[in-house]
Amino acid sequence: MIWTLIAALGCGTKGETAPEPTEPSETEPSETEPPETTPEPPASWRYRLDAFRAYLVEDEGIDQDGDGTGDNATPDALELVDALLVDVDASAEGLNRTVADAMATGTLILLAEATFEPELTVDLLTGVEIGRLPVPDAISYGDDGLPLARLVGAFGDDGASFTASADRVLVSIPFFPEEPALPFPIERATMVGTLEEAGFTGDLYGVIPADDLYTLLIVPLLEDAFPDAEERATYLELTAEVLENEELMDIDLGGGRRGVSCAFTLLASPSAWGG
Repeated sequence: MIWTLIAALGCGTKGETAPEPTEPSETEPSETEPPETTPEPPASWRYRLDAFRAYLVEDEGIDQDGDGTGDNATPDALELVDALLVDVDASAEGLNRTVADAMATGTLILLAEATFEPELTVDLLTGVEIGRLPVPDAISYGDDGLPLARLVGAFGDDGASFTASADRVLVSIPFFPEEPALPFPIERATMVGTLEEAGFTGDLYGVIPADDLYTLLIVPLLEDAFPDAEERATYLELTAEVLENEELMDIDLGGGRRGVSCAFTLLASPSAWGG
């Protein structure tokens, strides 16, 4: 009987073959090939400005007073400042030359950083050279630690064009060769341009308030140009009267304040910097 059982078992397995190994499914990751992952987007893009230039023609600005024409009265305002100074070319053309020379020699370093979360922000910063890398200067930040020139906005549908704005920014610009930069306040600031990892270009528009123009720019310029207090006081009084001219201070900021429309263009390349 034992032999009969063995024979029966043998007949049950005779002719059968082992199952073929199955290939990994195309929809299932194999043990040797991990699933693809989407790379994390960069936290920010950093740049160093190659150019920062004032537009010289009025219609190169944007319409800021609703009359359908471009507004850029800063060249006219700087002509006023230039008329008061003897040894310095404070005109818009002179300002452009001074800024270009300062950037070329490294005495002026302007940096920019774009961040993307939770929204697009573009920071304009004044830099200083430390070692081989520039770092943002402390003057670029307010008491709250935030950049004084931060614009917030969004990309366009093409993913590269952008628009960003701020109620007020403060950009440091040199008016005297080899002298520290002076704060350049811009209210109703709007920047439009193209922003990519490989670099960005942008136009910065806004209004320079008359009171800030007088206090932060004209007073320091005249103090340097006229050491004699009595002579300086005469020019300060004359300038204050001119700044009340509504044709020169072409934008009504409300609350009894006026300002001069402005337009600048900038170009930046990718840059590594500390801070």
